[in-house]
Amino acid sequence: MDIGSSYLPSEVVAALLLAQLEAADEIQNRRNYIWNAYQSQLSEWTTEHSISIPHVPSDCCHPAHLYYLLMPDFASRTRFIEWMKSLNITCVFTIFLCIYHRWDENMEEKRAIVQLQSLLVIV
Repeated sequence: MDIGSSYLPSEVVAALLLAQLEAADEIQNRRNYIWNAYQSQLSEWTTEHSISIPHVPSDCCHPAHLYYLLMPDFASRTRFIEWMKSLNITCVFTIFLCIYHRWDENMEEKRAIVQLQSLLVIV
């Protein structure tokens, strides 16, 4: 950063952003369709194998930009990654720090809860 620095997007970047904004509803609908397909089609299988899947409260919405599986243990995660790799599907292991707020029933006390979880992200 220096005197006279400009951090405005270039015309090319601005044009790409405009195209994405104009197609935002279509893009988001497609993301939601894919996310919901994962959610409905994996539900029974994940329950049988003690794998956690995302839960979105009914009063919330989400960007549907990724779908994750929380594996029960390291061995399960490793086997799953290898199985997916044999199908030419890439899974990314990540440590995801989830910070969220929980309110008590009277909404008088706010507690920040931090969870560190091992996630498999399907992209």
